[in-house]
Amino acid sequence: MRKVLFISAHTDDIELSCPIMAKKLVDSKKFDTMHVTFSPCIVSLPNGYEPTATIKEWETAQRLVAIKTHKLYDYQVRRFNEQRQEILEDMVKLKKSYNPDIVVVHHPEDLHQDHAQLGIEAMRAFPKATIFFYEHHKWTIPEPNFYVSFDEDGLAFKIKIAKIYKSQLEKFDYIQAIKTLSSFRGMNARNLTMKYAEAFKMINGKWGDLFG
Repeated sequence: MRKVLFISAHTDDIELSCPIMAKKLVDSKKFDTMHVTFSPCIVSLPNGYEPTATIKEWETAQRLVAIKTHKLYDYQVRRFNEQRQEILEDMVKLKKSYNPDIVVVHHPEDLHQDHAQLGIEAMRAFPKATIFFYEHHKWTIPEPNFYVSFDEDGLAFKIKIAKIYKSQLEKFDYIQAIKTLSSFRGMNARNLTMKYAEAFKMINGKWGDLFG
């Protein structure tokens, strides 16, 4: 069984960016899946939220996506560049213990410093794995070459997950951004049977049959 490792900087990244890919891989029952998140982002919570709010939101979203195994590290948000070596060492440990065939991670040119750092370290830690770089609703990836298409039910699923993150909705209305990006990528995918899509930049492999 092929192994897929989802990597995110923060507790809402996979859930808001590529939950359709994650759920399809889980539902196919052809993959062993694991999700690691490097920061609970406690210091960036809006006023009035308890310190565990982002962790509880993440745990609730995890149950919907249903990735088999998940792990939460405690790195400080927006300081990943200062903790680069420790992050790389944790990834190398994951390489030894889990040894994924596929890694799904932030693009190394993402404008968020934490996202970009994880993309860079993932290329160092998993040189032989097929890597799918995913895009954030605030920043699109350059030249995507792989799409996961979905229908209205899929969009409803994405929005359902997005609404779990009440602490983040106070800072930015990303639900409309998710709708817009999903529609835009659906047009890019040129798939007449599906209206929406998630976009990725794939390197180190050919997985056109990922859901076949």
